Amino acid sequence: MTSAPSQKTRFLPRFDDGNGWFNILPPPPPARELEGDVVADWIVIGAGYAGLSAARTLATHFPDQRIALVEADRVGRGTAGRNAGFAIDLPFLQESHGDLDRGRRILALHRAGQAELDRLVHDHAIDCQWSRRGKYMVAVGDRAIGILNKTQEFLTALGCESTPLRTEALKERLGIGHYRLGLYSPGTYLMNPAALTRGLAASLPENVDLYENSPVTELSLSPQIMLRSPKGALRGGGIILATNGFTEAFGIARHSLFTIMSFASLTAPLSDPARLGGAGDWGVHPVGAAGATIRHTQDNRIWHRIGFAHSATVSSTPAALVRHRRRHIADFKRRFPTLGEPHFEHTYAGGLCMSRNSEPLFQRLSDRVFVVACQNGIGVSKGTIHGRLIADWAAGRESELLGHARAYGTPCPIPPEPFLGLGVSARLKLEAWKGRME
Repeated sequence: MTSAPSQKTRFLPRFDDGNGWFNILPPPPPARELEGDVVADWIVIGAGYAGLSAARTLATHFPDQRIALVEADRVGRGTAGRNAGFAIDLPFLQESHGDLDRGRRILALHRAGQAELDRLVHDHAIDCQWSRRGKYMVAVGDRAIGILNKTQEFLTALGCESTPLRTEALKERLGIGHYRLGLYSPGTYLMNPAALTRGLAASLPENVDLYENSPVTELSLSPQIMLRSPKGALRGGGIILATNGFTEAFGIARHSLFTIMSFASLTAPLSDPARLGGAGDWGVHPVGAAGATIRHTQDNRIWHRIGFAHSATVSSTPAALVRHRRRHIADFKRRFPTLGEPHFEHTYAGGLCMSRNSEPLFQRLSDRVFVVACQNGIGVSKGTIHGRLIADWAAGRESELLGHARAYGTPCPIPPEPFLGLGVSARLKLEAWKGRME
């Protein structure tokens, strides 16, 4: 994977303003933007989970050096603050390829990422509704139930705790009688992801300079490392690109990664939470590529995600948001008949960076250029530990965990546009039809 000596950014972030997780928080302090000519020892592009972790780790390894962390938007408003808010420990069946050794490596990585986040949340008193409530993988149709049973067999072989639950037990815990089978695992943490990322950014070491609202419009990796933003330029001695779905925009990993936009809505606090029933905050997600992911939050909101679409530029349209909001309302009524008409205050889209073979991008392009991207929809735990480990690699710090990360394969080639978009869209429609009961 190579990059041209100087690369104009092919596309920039264009997020809608409906991110509910971000919008329910107090307004952030004014952004510090990249202005003028700035020099740093290390540059990190992207202040998501991987970028925040990489910047923190570089600052710890090099306390006398300046680390510049550059973010196109406000921290927490973009992709990292738009997910379901699961910090997952267990490997998924698909990403493990059914291989126990690979599953054990992924399990160790996920749990290390979780432990890092748990420590930071408590050390810095990050107010993000952080709770170790576990997660429920749920299924309705026979196909999904078959996948769930295989998942339990795999987790049992890994020595991981998981408990199957039938409809009545799920209804007692969740207040939803929709599912035929669920698999509860206790190790997942739940949170408001926008609040978590904002808290992580606010607690960065003093030798990290965070620049927000500073999209990178041009990047040079050779002969010198330099980037340009609308108001300034930044030169560095080394760089880590933690750019996820935007990595291709810099000419890196071309025809290897693709982005799926997911659509979510967040309600106002429920006026009568007792009508829902269930026990406390919880999170459920389907076992396949279709179906609804749902959160009941500590402040008694319902976060509801259903619907996916391919995007070559990590963006969506107002018309798509309107269409998916209608779908969210109809699906909400089907799952929560006792709650009546949902009061969705926020509807938005968020990007999932994927590879066809479920491999992440974790690579050294040269002695001073590193790239970490593509968490395949498991960004909180995996992104955090991958960010830390890519910074360890850049600093020459070896470890068993770093060996686990380097043992990954690489994303396999995919067709160019428009063939990629046609293929992904067709696959999403097929999966939606197969998972229409979920």
